[in-house]
Amino acid sequence: MKKDINQLFIYPKTWVSKETGDITKSVRQWANKEIVSRRLEFLDDLDTLFPKVRASLALDIGCQGLMFPADLDGLGLEVPDAAPALIMVLKEIGRADAGIGFIHAMEYALCALLTTAGGNAFSQLAPLFCGDTLNSAAMILPACGRTGETMPLFEGRPVAAVVSRNGAGFTISGWGLRPLDLGMDAAVFAVVGADSDGTPGVAVVVADGEGVTRGENILKTGLEGCSNANIDFNSVPLESMMWFEGEAAVRHLYSWTNLLLGAVSVGAAMGCMEVVGEWAADRVIKGGGLMKDNPLCASVLAEAYEEVALSWTLIHHLANALANPGEWGDAGDLMMFTQAQMTGRRVQSSALQAINKMMELMASEGYAREGRMEKAWRDVKTIQSGLCGVGGEALIRLDVARYVFDSNAV
Repeated sequence: MKKDINQLFIYPKTWVSKETGDITKSVRQWANKEIVSRRLEFLDDLDTLFPKVRASLALDIGCQGLMFPADLDGLGLEVPDAAPALIMVLKEIGRADAGIGFIHAMEYALCALLTTAGGNAFSQLAPLFCGDTLNSAAMILPACGRTGETMPLFEGRPVAAVVSRNGAGFTISGWGLRPLDLGMDAAVFAVVGADSDGTPGVAVVVADGEGVTRGENILKTGLEGCSNANIDFNSVPLESMMWFEGEAAVRHLYSWTNLLLGAVSVGAAMGCMEVVGEWAADRVIKGGGLMKDNPLCASVLAEAYEEVALSWTLIHHLANALANPGEWGDAGDLMMFTQAQMTGRRVQSSALQAINKMMELMASEGYAREGRMEKAWRDVKTIQSGLCGVGGEALIRLDVARYVFDSNAV
């Protein structure tokens, strides 16, 4: 592919600061050097190379702790202003490897929530994310209900974790809770729970606390390098600053998660465009002529680009809206939650559809597990499945119908 992938997508550059460009350039250089230029080697020795290249990004470049205040040894990017910077960074990471992008997206979504509580919450977690040790955050969102149990609901989604007041603080309990991923390794969990009145909120739980138990490693489709497990909480103590009460806190977490994981998946699709562009450069079809010059093949390539381009535009639109809460409301408002859910659903679907088209064009070389395309498909599919939750995209469509048309569907 002769053209620079970053020059093929129009977006409002005035929304992106010079500082953002500098950070993005560093991450792009990391991506090209560590993974993109040697993608097959990376895939062949993933178990060894994944932690090494992740460490160089997280610790050497500073993408771990990116959103922690500078006086806590972070880089000081603060939401909501940093939303455009975060999507640019995560797009570049996702372009290299969606698994590494997922790890950072979970940390940044947690930090976006911590910002609503001020510096004290950051100070509690800074030793984990601003030191010399690799750490990650896992997210436990509402999932499926259980036979014979009545659970509180958040927008029709069963909330399995229970938060109880205990003196000046709280405790959290729940069993068999499934994180989106990273449950096996995470140092911190952001958990959607509900209090005794059924009011939902988000608890931030340090993983080495008393009463936290991890299950066995879960076999899954994608996001290799990220290990997951079911989690049990047995009356785990919570400091008051680590319980974010109310539906607005849950909506806040969903809004930022949709934005950040959307950027990761778009980046993965852009990486696949580079692969198929290189593959199609000299691919000759039967009868002579380049495959990309065949009208049918050219149309497939154009459709894939269209899906990625429109998705990138939507992600920028959402990032700008979140960065300017005075215009439409902050991430916890129902309006922004609805827009984020709709955008996240559409972007994940489009990224996956684009990768599908490129894989189909490459036929067996696209589907081959040892190829450069197949892992990206599995990663994005895993992100899409976890983000949409049980029931696929239906619950997100009901979120939109409730807000826009006052539907009572659950």
